[in-house]
Amino acid sequence: MNLFMSEHSISSGDMLFFYPALGSLHISSSVFLSFVFCLAACIYLFISKRNQRLHDAALILATRNLYESEQSFSLLVGAVREYAVFMVDPRGIITTWNDGAKRILGYESREIVGRSISILSNPSERQAELCIKDMQQAEIGKHYEVEREPMRADGRIFSARVSLSAIWDKASELKGFSIVVNDITDRKKAENDLKKAKEEAEAASLAKSAFLANMSHEIRTPLGVILGLSDLICSSEVSPEEWEEYTVAIRRNGELLLKIINDILDISKVEAGRLELENIETDIEELVSDVHTLLQIKASEKSLHFTAKCLGDVPSGITMDALRLKQILFNIVGNALKFTHEGFVTLQAHADEEFKILTFEVKDSGPGLTEDQVERLFTPFTQADVSTTRKFGGTGLGLALSRRLANAMGGNLWISETQPGHGTTFTLTLPLTINSEAKKRDPVTWDHTEHAVSLQGLKVLIVDDSPDNLMVVSRMLSKSGANVTTCDGGRNALLLAAEELFDVILMDLQMPELDGYKVTETLRQRGFTKPIFALTAHAFKEERARCLRSGFDGHLIKPVNKDQLVKVLTSMARRMPFPARVRVWRQYQNSHNEYAGPPA
Repeated sequence: MNLFMSEHSISSGDMLFFYPALGSLHISSSVFLSFVFCLAACIYLFISKRNQRLHDAALILATRNLYESEQSFSLLVGAVREYAVFMVDPRGIITTWNDGAKRILGYESREIVGRSISILSNPSERQAELCIKDMQQAEIGKHYEVEREPMRADGRIFSARVSLSAIWDKASELKGFSIVVNDITDRKKAENDLKKAKEEAEAASLAKSAFLANMSHEIRTPLGVILGLSDLICSSEVSPEEWEEYTVAIRRNGELLLKIINDILDISKVEAGRLELENIETDIEELVSDVHTLLQIKASEKSLHFTAKCLGDVPSGITMDALRLKQILFNIVGNALKFTHEGFVTLQAHADEEFKILTFEVKDSGPGLTEDQVERLFTPFTQADVSTTRKFGGTGLGLALSRRLANAMGGNLWISETQPGHGTTFTLTLPLTINSEAKKRDPVTWDHTEHAVSLQGLKVLIVDDSPDNLMVVSRMLSKSGANVTTCDGGRNALLLAAEELFDVILMDLQMPELDGYKVTETLRQRGFTKPIFALTAHAFKEERARCLRSGFDGHLIKPVNKDQLVKVLTSMARRMPFPARVRVWRQYQNSHNEYAGPPA
């Protein structure tokens, strides 16, 4: 049976539908068109409803995802503590606040949300206006970074890197700004410290360059005098008066050179932490008197009134390094005498036993100092004025060294009072330590006649690879009555010691082939028991300890001072029987015609 419809047109224009199973069905054209229209409308409504449901579902899903993303972002931003992250509306009113903002800026969320961002501004630098300008810059460029100094809740100012980003909606309307604040205080401090260190290094380099230039002048001047006068003495006949004048000038300039070198070495030892202090019982009254006596000549040459006094509250039995104290006072008083042209210089010492402080004050009527000069006065290699060096001489080390010595002794040195045109007062304070059981120095009498007699017949061997040093030391001792033999090296020293009986040996340390340490060790191992003293330019504690380990009885610092050398040998000679001072050294005398090296 045919179930399908067949269609036939009739003369009226209507349609005749024929279904085999149902028969024919007559429908007019208008009805048919209405039916088709309704069917299409139903289909359209169905599809529209379906699409709306799908759109609504997608919108709900997107909204949920957006909410979850916002929540995740909020949690992430809120948990960040390294940075302050918050948002403001277009008017600058704070709308969000994270934990980092709380940590860095110090405000709780409930305290800050709803308030103007200007609350974070540093009032001293009008940063409220800068906040508005920063937001305007971010609005123009969508993102803006700048360094600012905001204020925390407790009023503290800090350095920060601020990043602002403008937030826009789909309609291109400004919704506000997101702001990230990074605390860069530590970084800025490090940068400033680095910059300061660089500036200080550059200043130190310039100061040392100036120092070297000054030193060239300071060293060449006395050297020129010494060499020039030496040439005059050697190349021409001089009268006794000229001889005395030349030799005094040579000695004076030699002492000046030695002082320059000693100042440099002392300040180097202080800065390297290798300064050695000797605490002995010191008579402060006697020390002040010595300083006055030695510097009175300099004061008299300038017609200055120089007084020194020790007040009655200064006790006896004070323990300290008297040599370093005298060095400090010489520097301070000498400096005052140098720059004071008329008037007075006073040195006064007094003690405060309650606070255990010993105080020295040096006051002058000199030109005084400005604040800038005071700041630079205790800096090594500089003086208050560079022209000072050219006018008065000096290395610019004296006061810097004095302060460092005072610090090393547990005290301090500073300018307590000064004013341009009205003089300067230096104050030195040191710990007051009283010890009646402290070690005392033996009194020293500088009597050249006694020295000459006391060294009479003393047999001395001098070992040094420098002919000039041999000549100088041998002449010093020969004129004091000693019987001197010289030797220019370690090998010959061993041979001479085998042939003659010497009462004492003076041994240079740094010699080629065989140094003084090895020579002395060999002599001790082979039975030589008499004193051996080192002649060395090394003044460090480690060198003295090494000398003792190698068998030396002591050491003398170059350049050798005649009075000190003779005093040491005189003290040693008094403890030795004359004339048989040395027992026979049979083992060494009967062998070793040539040096075969130290014993194994």
